[in-house]
Amino acid sequence: MKYHKIDIDDEVYGFIKQKAEPFVDTPNSVLRRLLLHSDGNTAPSAPRRMSSENHEVQKFSADVPAALQETLAVARLVINGTPRPSATNRVANSLGIAPQTVLDKYCRQLGLKAYEFDRLLEQPGRADLISLLRKRFPTHEDIIKKYLSG
Repeated sequence: MKYHKIDIDDEVYGFIKQKAEPFVDTPNSVLRRLLLHSDGNTAPSAPRRMSSENHEVQKFSADVPAALQETLAVARLVINGTPRPSATNRVANSLGIAPQTVLDKYCRQLGLKAYEFDRLLEQPGRADLISLLRKRFPTHEDIIKKYLSG
């Protein structure tokens, strides 16, 4: 994703700081959330959505393992422009679990470090991540492809 530098005055900076979640948000993630996600129209189209405190995460069918659900939910948010730490927190908040639990799903359980997961998501087409998830969850190839190919 290409980034641009902008100048903002102290009042706008203070507003952004006020809306930021400490240790999670960047100025870009705050602006993205406030400007692009406020109406809910930019969320990916998919089955049903569950929402908790303005955090929207896709709801999967009961047969999809939690590890795959959480990994795909974070991946979809990142693909749509949410920084991974914020995406992790959004998924955790929506499910009522700790962010470390979500992080465990896409790191330890897949044998990855967070930066390796980031690189897989940045890869055009995400072929390596799709392949890794298909090996780990072979009966869920369709949903993996659906969420990561878009």
